Amino acid sequence: MSDRIFVISHIRKLIEHSIYSNFLVSLAVGMFCIGISHQLKIPHGGWYGLFVFSSTLLTYNTQRLIKARKITSISNHTNWIFQYKSVVFLFILIGAAGSAISFIKIYHPGIYSLLLLSFSSGISLFYVLPVHNKSLRDIPFLKIYLITLVCMSAVGYFELINETIYTWKNWWFVSIHFFYFIAVTIPFDIRDLPYDNPEQRTIPQIFGIKRAILLSVLLLIIYIILIVIVQPSLITNYFFITIQFITFFLLLFSNEKRSEFYYSGLIESSIFLVGLSFWIG
Repeated sequence: MSDRIFVISHIRKLIEHSIYSNFLVSLAVGMFCIGISHQLKIPHGGWYGLFVFSSTLLTYNTQRLIKARKITSISNHTNWIFQYKSVVFLFILIGAAGSAISFIKIYHPGIYSLLLLSFSSGISLFYVLPVHNKSLRDIPFLKIYLITLVCMSAVGYFELINETIYTWKNWWFVSIHFFYFIAVTIPFDIRDLPYDNPEQRTIPQIFGIKRAILLSVLLLIIYIILIVIVQPSLITNYFFITIQFITFFLLLFSNEKRSEFYYSGLIESSIFLVGLSFWIG
């Protein structure tokens, strides 16, 4: 019995570390990028996935360090950052190295891809870094759309521009994911309700938790309908359909009382699985 408790305790710790170190979300977005690259037959999908994984690891951990210094209410995540600050710095270095190596492998000289990267990097930096005592995430109504824009740029737009792919179907396929990323980000705004300033005017703050959840579910349904219209092969991708059903219920049962594991564990894992379904489908 004690051995089982010991194993369970260590598994729980491992999951906690993967969440708080932003390893899981980086893995999820990286896999999503690989999946989209596979669906659109973009070359070097693995390298693009590594670039997105590394960039996310670098960006999120840098953001966490900046945010932790000005947070007044201490959460489990903040406590973890202070306790394992050396690990956070290590992951920042790993992210920077991985980003540099993979960028060298994938980059085709072009002004438009560099402009997009610069734009996304600027949003990521000033999302938490204040200018005149206000960061981008503090601007009313803007928070969720900034996250979605950066995600779509990372998993699709950069790859298309860098590979000079300008076909309507490919751009439409990536653009449809606007509905998906808004849908799966709304629950995180619900999670952040105790910490977000009321002036940020996030969707749950404006409409309330129940209406925000309904909107999230509706956007997911719109996404599923549109994505199978553009990519009919996904209708027979039963893994993809199954993951969408799971995501549907994860969104539906979101509330302010759910643990960090529910949001940063289960919902972010579902993002990874959608990318995996794209890749194997």
